[in-house]
Amino acid sequence: SKHVDVDFADHVTLRKAIEDQFRSHTPAGIVFCQRFRSESNADDLGFLKAAIDVELAPVFMLRDVIRDNQVSGVSIVAFSSVAARLTNVDVPLGYQLAKALTVSAVAHLAALESDLGTRFNCVLLGDYLKYPRDSYTEIELAKFSEIERVSFQKRLCGLRDIIGVTRFLLSEDSEY
Repeated sequence: SKHVDVDFADHVTLRKAIEDQFRSHTPAGIVFCQRFRSESNADDLGFLKAAIDVELAPVFMLRDVIRDNQVSGVSIVAFSSVAARLTNVDVPLGYQLAKALTVSAVAHLAALESDLGTRFNCVLLGDYLKYPRDSYTEIELAKFSEIERVSFQKRLCGLRDIIGVTRFLLSEDSEY
């Protein structure tokens, strides 16, 4: 397993990194964990344009490299946010639209590429524990407590939960 950090906005370097990876070793699975944050002064349209460059273009670029190399059986898992499906006036519209585009694009690619044996999935994340509890502020902890109180499991999602879902989606068991 090889971990590669690339600036997703630099499409030339990104395309080269993807092609190099496929030349040296065709991966069975690829996980896209884009965490795009626009400058706070960007308007919704500016945010959306930048997000398309960072979140959507790499997924389509990867699809193109898979096609060019005639590779089958690759599983691609992208991460997005529940903001793609929820309306929240505290979340910028551009962010919500960018996440919705990611979800729609992955669903579209899943339908288009299934005949080539490429699997596309998207995991929508809400609030989850990214760090140990003692690293959060009192306000964050109060928010988490409320989420835990009303959740079915009476706990927040943790990294272990996300890793388990990701492993399943990368495995052959998820071929449907």
